[in-house]
Amino acid sequence: MEPLTSIDSTSTPSYTENALLLDSTGLSNQRTYMDTSWTRFSVAANKKYTYAIVAARKADHHYKQLLITDQANQRELELTLVASEVAWDSAIDQRRNDWIRLCNAHHAAELINNLYLPEAIYYNHKPPITDRTALIAEYAYMNRPEYSLHLAPLHREMVNTTFAFEIGQCSGSYGGKYMICWQKDAQGKWMVFMDSNI
Repeated sequence: MEPLTSIDSTSTPSYTENALLLDSTGLSNQRTYMDTSWTRFSVAANKKYTYAIVAARKADHHYKQLLITDQANQRELELTLVASEVAWDSAIDQRRNDWIRLCNAHHAAELINNLYLPEAIYYNHKPPITDRTALIAEYAYMNRPEYSLHLAPLHREMVNTTFAFEIGQCSGSYGGKYMICWQKDAQGKWMVFMDSNI
């Protein structure tokens, strides 16, 4: 795993008071301190926050992290997964297109039921939403006839054979950035494990 941008591997990350920590099982209370790490991609999500993908190593294990950091570089969200070298799976692009189509058809419930894992996590500076029923209610604004949205990836990369990270730009009714962690389910379909827009 070649670094794209090096960062100080000796610094210990700091966290906001209510930082959301995630791993492959969902919500976690485990902060992950690495021996060395480097930024694969980062972009300002807005004036207060940055989205980033970081590769890291601890002992002989490789990891990738999806991060939201604040202006003080404190971690607001950290998703840590074991990593391996895998080529991008184009089936994820089709799933993103399905997401856009269902959103713009104003079918929030169908979108959530068909594209989100039952235990998917949505984060937007509120307590995280961790079930489909609550997420359908949260995304009800998509049902308005005038609502439209397009998602354009700025950076995407596989984490391993069952997870992938994506950071992108929204356009239409909402013009901010988004991040998605995709997970392949037991049937081999790519589903949303976590998403966020701040």
